[in-house]
Amino acid sequence: MQKNIFNVRATYQREAEKAISHLHTQGITRIAVVHADDSFGADGLAGAAKGFTKAGFAPVATIKADRSKPDFGQIIPAIVQKEAQAVLWIASGNSVADGVKALRTAKSAAQVVTLSNNASSGFIIKSPGDQARGVVVTQVFPYERSYAYGFVKEAMALAGKKGVEDLSPAMLEGFAAAKVLVEGLRRAGPNPTRAKLQAALEGIRNFDLGGLEVSFAADDHTGRTSPTCRSSRATDASAADGYLAADAGAAGSAGACTASAPCFSPDMSILSPPLAMT
Repeated sequence: MQKNIFNVRATYQREAEKAISHLHTQGITRIAVVHADDSFGADGLAGAAKGFTKAGFAPVATIKADRSKPDFGQIIPAIVQKEAQAVLWIASGNSVADGVKALRTAKSAAQVVTLSNNASSGFIIKSPGDQARGVVVTQVFPYERSYAYGFVKEAMALAGKKGVEDLSPAMLEGFAAAKVLVEGLRRAGPNPTRAKLQAALEGIRNFDLGGLEVSFAADDHTGRTSPTCRSSRATDASAADGYLAADAGAAGSAGACTASAPCFSPDMSILSPPLAMT
């Protein structure tokens, strides 16, 4: 733990672990993992390993892929030959989008799950239509248009005053970080110092951002809450094109994620950039 860093988001390890758990709850046990050959890929792989251990089974294939030029001629056959029902793909948006296309070209219907680093419009645009359907992007925030959370409603209202109509996951991350920082400064008093601010942040317990809570301690700067996981049938246009975001409070009937009925999945914990005291 770095004493001057306060994270207000779950780790990628936690996302990957929860993704495996979520697939397991749907009865999916033949899962392949594709991970980039860098520190991000290794981190996600470690989280996936925890998920497999808790679920009580092993991946059917674990495939390391070149970060910048993945060899789909090697990756896709390995997935298909193992008859994977799902693939946890831990890589950049371009790599995952191109991988989904290659997977569908090979006639594989395996559900693809990727992490929140790909929660952007660019990833969605690169993976249009039927090729994207059934792809799950893990999120550790509620869906950006979920009125069930006061946190999201507040962000939407403030953005609207500035003429911003649509929120993005990155906007919500920054909003959460700002709210925590302001709360820390408030608690630090009228003449804050670095030491006072650090102590104030470490004293935050169950701080309600608006339906989401953050807690810190002197020996714990993660800030995250206990993760949860829900599925609800996608109802908005972006989800219909395969963009699947977490929304634990979304309206809709519960159901399993399938290619014809994609789901929002899963709401794990608070995601935001770290607060760095410099």
